[in-house]
Amino acid sequence: MAVAAKMIGVTRVHANVIWSRPGSKRYSELIECLEKIIDAREKLVKREESSKQSRRFLDV
Repeated sequence: MAVAAKMIGVTRVHANVIWSRPGSKRYSELIECLEKIIDAREKLVKREESSKQSRRFLDV
């Protein structure tokens, strides 16, 4: 939440207030940022798994 708050230019506390009020424009911005963070995390996890598999292949 702190990263998403920084992405939309508010404090973490303000982001929590926005989170408690669904339907607002800022809420939508916060959701978009959280989705971007989740997508980036999933890509990172896939890349790490691929790297581990490559290393296992090379170790064999």
